[in-house]
Amino acid sequence: MIKTGRISPGPALAAGSFLILYVGLAWFNRLSRDDFALLELVKSRGILHATWLFYSDWNGRWIALLQSHTWLAFYNRYTLLLFAISHLAIAWWAVRRILVSLRLSIPHHNWLALIFINGWFLTTQGVGESWWWVSTSTSYMSSLVALLVLTSCLLRKNSGTRNLVLPLLCALYIGASNETLALLSIAAMVALAWKKPDLRRQLIPALIVMGGAFATLLVAPGNMRRSEHLSPFSLDKGVRMWLISGGRFFLKTIPLHVLWTILAALPFYGYLPQISTKQLKRVAGVWLILALVIPAPSVLITSDVAPDRVMAPMGLLTQVFTIVAVMWLKGQWPVVGQKAAVMSSWLLLCGNILWMVVQFPVASTYANAVDARMQNLHNIRKAPGEVVTLAPLPPSGWLLSAEVSVDKNDDLNRQLKEALHLPFDVRVESLQD
Repeated sequence: MIKTGRISPGPALAAGSFLILYVGLAWFNRLSRDDFALLELVKSRGILHATWLFYSDWNGRWIALLQSHTWLAFYNRYTLLLFAISHLAIAWWAVRRILVSLRLSIPHHNWLALIFINGWFLTTQGVGESWWWVSTSTSYMSSLVALLVLTSCLLRKNSGTRNLVLPLLCALYIGASNETLALLSIAAMVALAWKKPDLRRQLIPALIVMGGAFATLLVAPGNMRRSEHLSPFSLDKGVRMWLISGGRFFLKTIPLHVLWTILAALPFYGYLPQISTKQLKRVAGVWLILALVIPAPSVLITSDVAPDRVMAPMGLLTQVFTIVAVMWLKGQWPVVGQKAAVMSSWLLLCGNILWMVVQFPVASTYANAVDARMQNLHNIRKAPGEVVTLAPLPPSGWLLSAEVSVDKNDDLNRQLKEALHLPFDVRVESLQD
């Protein structure tokens, strides 16, 4: 058992401030982009039929689509808030179980679990696209949360019903929702089953389920039809886009977010054992390799820079790596590290408050503008074929914008028109208008 002292109010206040930041931004979140296409389809066809149509015509990630359609089938003012809170709650539960398995004492792991997610959240490349965009975060963020739950079950090492059933459900979700994460998870589970025979009772059934789910994703008819809309494959361009994606992560994302990653890692200083330099180098090597591997499939297939949502796993992995670095720091600068750990929670608290001050007014203004636009569109009476020109939406901050195009024939415009059942076309006012 790792010895721990009395809990200071710093971690609790930092965790509480993150809750306010997260829930506040989730409250201001609105439907955007492809959400409107899914909303229209599920309202007209139903959850199962809509999922089958997407699976057949566009996207093989059927279990992620099933979740998206389920949320949107019951869409109201509170749906997106509950969607965001569900991600946070399940992730917190999984991280908490992991920390308990690492034998952290009861007074600490509740707050540390939230602080871990706080760092993960602030390190994520494109928060709005990765965490709250219903049409895609069910593929990327939900699969990461499922991986955390799966990991928590493996660390518990008991044969209870929960630890036997949950890994299978998580394996099903990962396998049928996220190709890259499924491949990496399968490789990791095979290696783990080889090295840890005592885990094979849980790993082998999970591997079978994940492999089967992954196969259903790959053979989806929609994948082939979707590929017809992609640019022709170009290895040279794909490699260039891969290098740009890696450069953007290492030269832009990390420098912009590293402070918050460190502040969210230092509170773990007093509660985890120290590691050697050799162990740190090994973890750093894995982190570097994954940072290059994760965007590769998307980049090579689309011949474009990896979108933020594809890089979502690196927020989680960067937070884990930084905590490992803190474990190494424990053996190098014990006095400095202890003082930094005490201060970090208070600095993280100040950072969360700062982001509230910066982001809440922006998000509130944006949300009010979206609501006003939707209400105005419902009230407008125009003949079919006419075009309504909309005033541009204000900046959305960390939220994913629901802005449409100046071109009335753009997919974003068409999806909004169909979701709201508008008889007229819409376009946003351009700077030249």
